Parts: sequence; C-alpha cells; structure tokens
Amino acid sequence: MQWLTTNLLGAPRPADLRARISRLALCGTAAISAAVFSPVRLGIVSGESMSPTLESGCPFVYVPHAEKDGPLKVGDVVVCRLGGQVCIKRIYQMGGDWFWTAAVSRTGPPDMRPLAPGVSIEAWRERYPRFRFFRYTVPPDTLFVLGDGAWSHDSRHLGPIPSTEVLGRVVWPRTPLPEINQYLSWTAAPRPRVQRNVRRASTDA
Repeated sequence: MQWLTTNLLGAPRPADLRARISRLALCGTAAISAAVFSPVRLGIVSGESMSPTLESGCPFVYVPHAEKDGPLKVGDVVVCRLGGQVCIKRIYQMGGDWFWTAAVSRTGPPDMRPLAPGVSIEAWRERYPRFRFFRYTVPPDTLFVLGDGAWSHDSRHLGPIPSTEVLGRVVWPRTPLPEINQYLSWTAAPRPRVQRNVRRASTDA
C-alpha cells in the first residue's frame, strides 16, 4: 500500500503544500474579516419574552446601532443590555415621551404597566374608579422597552434603559407590533363591565 501511494499518487510536493496552506490562511482571514466587519450580525432568541413575534430558538439578523444608520424610533425591536443581560426588546417610548399608568392600591406606587394608547383616561377612570392614574414621562436619553410576550421582564420592572445600551436594531424577520389583548397583553386595555342578568323567581298565587 505504501508503494502504491508513493508511486501512483505521488508524494505532495513542498510547493503544493505551501500553496494549500496559503489558501487556507487566506480563507480563514477572509472569514474572520467578514465576521468582524460585516454590517449585520446573527442572533438566536432565548426565552419567551418576545413571543409570539419571535419564539425561543428563532434566528434573527440585526445591524449594530450607529447614529449614521438613522435614529431609533418607537416600535423598533432592538438588542440591548437590560438588568445586566443582553436582551431583545421593543422600544415602546423614547426619552421625553409619556404614557399613562396606574396604581391598584390607594397608597402603592404605579405598576409601570402602560395603559393602551387610543383609550381616553376618562374611560379608564370610569371603568376602574378605585385606581390611581399617573402620567409617566420617560427621562431624556433613555428608552422604555417592552417584550412582546405577556410575561416579559423589561422596563416595567427595571425602568428605562440609557440609549447607549442599545447594541443593534433587528432587521429580519419582520416584527409587527403585537396585538393589544385585554387579559394578557403588551399594554393593558380596559375590560368592559360584566353585565349579569339576574333571574328573579316568580310564583303564581
């Protein structure tokens, strides 16, 4: 077998070996350069905080954030640092914007859950007369971010994040705004009053 290998196939010449090593080194350098200098990055969603928009295990593509790529805006899905972790969330409001929130108890703080836009505060007060309502203004140079999922841990619990904590903006797949649900929702919507039909017993005399 050694004779066949040596005489029929021929031993690799030093020049060929050097050429192969050079090609491998060139390919490796190109791959590293593409990963470092590419305008896009690939990520994988971990957790259910963006469900159903982005399910756990779903790949996504994001562009590292830079002002030259255009300012961030409400509705953008971004990769950011939140609570010491790298997360994927949606921008709900920007610095200087405001929204209504409520406190369930008379003495407790607001729960920082934004009330659904498009519903007048008078309707909220009429539906929940025991609640206290607050108009919260997002501090300058910060972002109030939410996950699309009902159980997301986000600015409702940790407060707004500095805009400098945004690492990139998601460009694929499409991330339409989540629907507002009155029970488990992105933002809270008022439930209509339950109308109960009371049956009155009647007897014939």
